Amino acid sequence: MVKIAFFVAAAALCFETTSAIKEIGFGACFGDRIANGKYFAIFDGSSPTCFADAGTKKNMNLNGSGGFSSGNNAGYITYTWNKHTYTYHYKKKEILNLDLGKVKELHIN
Repeated sequence: MVKIAFFVAAAALCFETTSAIKEIGFGACFGDRIANGKYFAIFDGSSPTCFADAGTKKNMNLNGSGGFSSGNNAGYITYTWNKHTYTYHYKKKEILNLDLGKVKELHIN
């Protein structure tokens, strides 16, 4: 019985770390953008949406019409534009002013 409980706890920990990415609140995100940022930010034309911590966030369907800023992060972003799906691998401190259409997935290393 103890072995099963240990296995379940270990599996839960593994699954939790695969999607540890989290959305940052507007105030911290806005302040971070002014300070040339550490968070990954997606711009929709009005206000940024920021993310932090390593992991993968899927099924986002987030408007990325204003591009992104990677902050102090590297990884990849998957987006759909004009009915096609693309994956873009980004480096730290990269800014891309490009209409990304709908952002589907974000991965931060």
